Amino acid sequence: MADNNIIIPELNPITFYDVERTQLDKYFTKHMEQWKFHERLYFWEERQNYIQIWQKEEIVYLQFSANFDPINVKLVDKYGRVVFEQIALIGMPNIYEPGHYCFEVAFNLGDIVAGDPSFVSDCYFFIIEAGPTGPTMKTYISDRQYISTTPIANSLLLTYSHPYYYKEVMFETGIEFQFRVMGSWGRLEKARNDVFYRDQKYNPTTIESRSSKRWPIYFGDQGGLPDDIFNLIDEILGCREVTIDNRLMTVADGAKFEFFQLEKLRKRAFKIDMEASLARNSRRFSLNVDTEKRLLMSAMVSRKVFGDLANQGSSNTVPTIRVE
Repeated sequence: MADNNIIIPELNPITFYDVERTQLDKYFTKHMEQWKFHERLYFWEERQNYIQIWQKEEIVYLQFSANFDPINVKLVDKYGRVVFEQIALIGMPNIYEPGHYCFEVAFNLGDIVAGDPSFVSDCYFFIIEAGPTGPTMKTYISDRQYISTTPIANSLLLTYSHPYYYKEVMFETGIEFQFRVMGSWGRLEKARNDVFYRDQKYNPTTIESRSSKRWPIYFGDQGGLPDDIFNLIDEILGCREVTIDNRLMTVADGAKFEFFQLEKLRKRAFKIDMEASLARNSRRFSLNVDTEKRLLMSAMVSRKVFGDLANQGSSNTVPTIRVE
C-alpha cells in the first residue's frame, strides 16, 4: 500500500508544523521546516515570539495536494475550541504529482470575527487534520495568529499568483494568496537609461531617455521577522503577479535583500528595491475596472450546468454572481 502523502507548499501564507514532531538526541539544530520560531532560539538569544497578523476583512486561502482524504482545516482559539472548520474538498488532479489531488480552503476572517462572541484577537491557530479519525490521522498546526478588528498601521498586504504551476502550487485553479506583514514603503527612486549625442563642439543632446519608478520596500518593524517569514517573502516575490497594497510590483533588476539586525536577536528586518510592474507615464482612472490589473477577462458559465464547480463547500466566502 502506498504511503499517504500531503504536500503543503511554502507559498501558502501560513506555515504548518507537525504536532508530533520529535528530534533525536544526537541532533541539536532545530530547523525551521519542523520547529516554530520560539522553539529554535539558542540559549544566548533573547526570548522572542512571532505572531502572524491579519485584518478581519481578509481571506486566508490555503492549497495543498494529497493522495488521500478526508482533510479538514480548523481555526481554534487558545483553549482548543473550534471557531470555524472547513472540509477541504477534492479538486482537480495534480498532474505534476501522480496520484495526488489538489485541495483548497478559504477562511473569510470577517465572518469568523462576527460570529465569535468571545473573540480574542491574538489567540488563534490553524490546524490541519489529515486522514480519517484514528491512530493514522496526522495533525499539523500553525503558529499564533492575530486577527485585528481595526486596521493595522504600518503593515503591508501582499497578494500573489502565477499563470501556471509554480513552486508546487497549482495556480491553474485560479487561487490568489493573501499575506499581511509589518512593513512600509521607502522614498521614490528613479532608474534611468539615457542615450546622449555630442556634436563637434561637445554640446550634449539627449537622444532617448527612459526611466522607471523604484521604491525600497521595508519588511518588519523594530522587532524584526523570523527566517520563516523572510523565506516566504522571498518565495512570494518570485511570482509573476505580486501586488503590495494593491500596487503591482516586481523586484528591481539586480536588487538584493539588505538586512537590519541587532546583536542577540534572531529576528531581523530587511528591505529590497522594487519597481512598478506597469510602466506608465500617466495616471489612469476607471469607474468599473481596477487599473492596476494587467488584463481584464470575463467568463460566462452556462446556467444549464449543475454542481459546485468552485468547491464552495470548502469556503465560507460568498460568491457574487451577476447575470445580464
